[in-house]
Amino acid sequence: MSAASSSSATPVLDARIRTASVVVLAMAMSVVLFAVVGTAIRPDSPNTAADALLYPLVAAALLTLVASVIIRRISYQPARLLAAHAAGGEPGLADLLLRVTIVSSALGEAVGILGLILGIVSADMYYAYVLCGIALLAVLSNFPRARQWRDLSTEITQRARSGTAGGGFGQGL
Repeated sequence: MSAASSSSATPVLDARIRTASVVVLAMAMSVVLFAVVGTAIRPDSPNTAADALLYPLVAAALLTLVASVIIRRISYQPARLLAAHAAGGEPGLADLLLRVTIVSSALGEAVGILGLILGIVSADMYYAYVLCGIALLAVLSNFPRARQWRDLSTEITQRARSGTAGGGFGQGL
């Protein structure tokens, strides 16, 4: 990491990185807890209504997962990042990164909740384990990459100072 990138990161950005890290880890732990709770309270006999709920709940989980990815991809477009920085400076950009991380992680966590519901209703924990595993991956994929957040903030701040626009930054967030 260059001296320029480490010196431009503000305490606000570092605080948002820490907050995002804690929130994502807490959501990941809750997804694991969903699988544990589902195993502990699953009924012994399957519910006859489970067949009717199987496809709608799996479809809802899939749509929620896709929404998580789409929100993240749209929100990290260079134009949106530049607009957030132009509106609020580095704190505005840090707030956007935090907000997108939380929303995308929450949608990923919702996949685990749907898995828990489906596992309990069907008395077959296979669905809960699969959907909780997918949810765990979705949540952890949102874990903030501190160095990338700092580099992105530094690059946008330098571009704002120099008056240049556009760019292929924001990749890999």
